Amino acid sequence: MTRLSLLLFASLGLAACSPSPSVAPPPPLPPAAAPVRAAPSPAPTSSRPPVAAEEPEAKMTGAPPAREATSPAPNPLQVQEVTIAGERLTVLSFDSRSHRLEVVDQPALGSRYQRASQVSAAQGALATINGGFFTPEGQPLGLLYHQGKRTGSLNTASSLGSGVVVTGESGRCQILRREDFRDRVAGGWRPLEALQSGPFLLENGEPVAGLSAESARIRSLVLWDGGHHFALAQSGPLTLRDLARGLAGQPLANFRIASALNLDGGRSSDFHLSAALPGGEQSLRRWWNKPVRNYLIVKKR
Repeated sequence: MTRLSLLLFASLGLAACSPSPSVAPPPPLPPAAAPVRAAPSPAPTSSRPPVAAEEPEAKMTGAPPAREATSPAPNPLQVQEVTIAGERLTVLSFDSRSHRLEVVDQPALGSRYQRASQVSAAQGALATINGGFFTPEGQPLGLLYHQGKRTGSLNTASSLGSGVVVTGESGRCQILRREDFRDRVAGGWRPLEALQSGPFLLENGEPVAGLSAESARIRSLVLWDGGHHFALAQSGPLTLRDLARGLAGQPLANFRIASALNLDGGRSSDFHLSAALPGGEQSLRRWWNKPVRNYLIVKKR
């Protein structure tokens, strides 16, 4: 072997025995990331405002919660004075949903009350007017009810008992023909307050035929619009026919007269308006008036 060969062999052996050149270790792997969850999809939107959670129902310890307000009465207490057939007509109109009619009776003529103003004071009434007709002995010429108790009997023979002013147990006020009233009672209907009188002056807004054109007298009467509105009234001296024609002309503001029933009049006519009413106290009574048997009064419900 030549010297050159030996040198090459030796160098190869040394190369084989020498360590491999160091290689930089790979950088460490980053720690495994936590799994990423998808963001929850947003709740659907709504045009309604959010609704608060319901609170537990409170126990009622006092007055019940107020009910939804009702519309105001279209015809509250109102005093009017108008002229019909040349005579003054004084009227108190009211809404029977807020006020009521009651009958005030007494055992004999003037035995408790000599005048309407005394009735108003004793009963706490806003207004008082004389009631129906009576016999010379002081007995009612027709029936009446007060607080469901009946007095007298139904007058079927005279026009002075052709109508009945009545308040039922429900509180509704009406003016009925006596035949209608009789049939309702026979069918089990129970009036709470009722007073028989007559004749009818207007029905369905029209004058009743056959009314007298004689004997002009002061008149007491009850008016009804066929719904919830009533009125008590007193006129100057008029015949029944002239009074009916004047009423048919609809002289009142905010009140259409559908029915008008005559009460006892002349020397019995007595109408008292208390100081609590618009316009103040009025007493429409003449010095020649005589005591009567019964009255109609207006009171707040």
